[in-house]
Amino acid sequence: MRWHKEGIPTVSSDTPSTKMLVQEAVRVLREVDNTLMTILTQMQALAKSLPEYPVVRAMGGVGNVLAPKLIAEIGDVRRFHSGKALIAHAGINAPPYQSGQFIGTERKYPREDLPAGERSDMK
Repeated sequence: MRWHKEGIPTVSSDTPSTKMLVQEAVRVLREVDNTLMTILTQMQALAKSLPEYPVVRAMGGVGNVLAPKLIAEIGDVRRFHSGKALIAHAGINAPPYQSGQFIGTERKYPREDLPAGERSDMK
């Protein structure tokens, strides 16, 4: 096989510049990780102070990391008149497959009718 000869050329790992680049990349990644942890900790503290936190946290599969993200994405839950409206907003409600005269060969999900500004990234 010749694939190892046609691979991406690399710089020797013995050179001081390569070592310096790797060390700098590791330093930057650690800094980004620390910043993300700080932001997540702040989000968790803020979310815990909200009245809906225990309800969201009680959902199956929702832990300390996902709960603040869900609360941030959903926003004010009072704008939804029902749980079904929230599910439709999230885009996780399946349209009916068959209802009366309609047979779902071309089913359309309800969120496809919403204007772009009304859609969230929660799909």
